[in-house]
Amino acid sequence: MPISLGKSMYKFFVGALVAGVCFSSFAGGYAQADLMSEKMTGGCEFGAECSRKLRSGALRFGSEVARGGMFDFGDVYLGAVEVSYVKYGAVQSSGLGPERLVYNGGSTNPSNANVRVRDVLGNRITADALQLAAVFKMDFLSDLRGLLKIGGAYMSTRSAYQANGGGNGAIVENHFQPYFGVGAEYSVVSSVSVVSMIDVTRYKYGRASGDAGSGQIRGISFGVKWLFD
Repeated sequence: MPISLGKSMYKFFVGALVAGVCFSSFAGGYAQADLMSEKMTGGCEFGAECSRKLRSGALRFGSEVARGGMFDFGDVYLGAVEVSYVKYGAVQSSGLGPERLVYNGGSTNPSNANVRVRDVLGNRITADALQLAAVFKMDFLSDLRGLLKIGGAYMSTRSAYQANGGGNGAIVENHFQPYFGVGAEYSVVSSVSVVSMIDVTRYKYGRASGDAGSGQIRGISFGVKWLFD
């Protein structure tokens, strides 16, 4: 099946990448702070009203990889290995549930013994992630480089549900997802760079019905990177 083949190829690539990193030499470290604007699809379980908090942030730490290793293809080369913590935004929705019959004990009319009501339901989904990525680089100019990130994300989502204004429990979903990013980096001075990226990953979330929903997160980030030995 195409999906299984895609997963197998992705696992093979990640395994080869890990092997290549193990035999690479590192040239220094860096820290990076990002602000992100994102689009989260899915998560609006009760579609009458749906709002999305589209601002988030990330902290990234990495090690630069010296040129000449297993994944140095000339113009494109493995430039760094990076680990990140990302705090994504939130999806929140509210609406009316299906009609149900409720016994009306205060009624003296038998025909009004049951009344039809609809509950006011709501949910709020938040997500964060630990990411591990290989950062491939391509030099455009002496101070400008293109970036391609390939790796995985350990996603954690929390789905909080409400009924008629009261809490109705929360469902936590932890899972792994592929992670990809493309962008550019410009060196302002030798130890400081500015970075812009477009990132894509997916997430799963628990539903009150017991099954799992899913969606995609696409983000644009702007950050500052500090290099150190």
